[in-house]
Amino acid sequence: MKDDRRRADRKPHKERLNCYLDGDRLDMDSEDLSSTGMFLASEGQLLPGQRLAVVFRSPDMPAVYLLGSVVRRQLNPTNGVGLNWERAVTKGSVEVLHRFLKDRLKVRASSIQVRPYGPLGQDHAIYRFPVVAELAVQEAEAADPSVAPAPPLGPELSPLPQADVSGSQDFLKPGPLTHSVEEDSIAPAGIPGIMELGDQSVEVKIDGFGVRRLRVHTSLIPFHKDAKVRIRCQIVSKRGILPVCCLCQVHSVEEADDRRTASLLLTIQGVNEGGESGLLQRYVRWLHVRAMERD
Repeated sequence: MKDDRRRADRKPHKERLNCYLDGDRLDMDSEDLSSTGMFLASEGQLLPGQRLAVVFRSPDMPAVYLLGSVVRRQLNPTNGVGLNWERAVTKGSVEVLHRFLKDRLKVRASSIQVRPYGPLGQDHAIYRFPVVAELAVQEAEAADPSVAPAPPLGPELSPLPQADVSGSQDFLKPGPLTHSVEEDSIAPAGIPGIMELGDQSVEVKIDGFGVRRLRVHTSLIPFHKDAKVRIRCQIVSKRGILPVCCLCQVHSVEEADDRRTASLLLTIQGVNEGGESGLLQRYVRWLHVRAMERD
């Protein structure tokens, strides 16, 4: 099999880039760039088959996320990994993505799609790179929270301690995906949870997760806006399955036509992260990356 580096003309490209692997941010240096992929210097143990989101920023356009799979790892002359592009995603317009692909990757994209993203339906422009069918890729799965479903929720969840509302932003660190998360964005989730309103509790579906807001689908409809509720769920992390509890205030209520269920937009006022500071932020970033991979 030919070396995948020969499938496109790769030009030297030195740039410090923000990359994301399962929601964890990795700052890496690029060595080269082409229409099909790039080489990143890395001392870490990235494996073939793992997927990275690489963020490209420019002062005159929104951030563009290039999602690619690790197709090879080398030790010499530079320790690092080769990526093969799968898709490009941006919150900018189709024209913005066209310009980025043409100027940075020398790709003339003929089929850029616009799709609503997340529970709020914000448009994103998406380009799928042609598949290099003959390129062999080892499917070594990275640690993926979606692989291990959370067990049923139950009363074993610990009660919420006094909410530290003032510290809810302390764990946010600079980075393009973090800034996107901070913009009140909500990532598609689709996980089970429990909502508590007064002495009532009911199972809910958490349609969208953000570090500041949640959207849930429920049959328990608060009687008034601004009601205080608790949302409990379980998140799979590298430490195992952790209980998370969010103290929320109802922001808006959208009742279904049958008036038996509703979609609630909730503002998070405090959070118990199960003893792992920053868990919610990392989980939301992971949800954003996974949503970009699926769209």
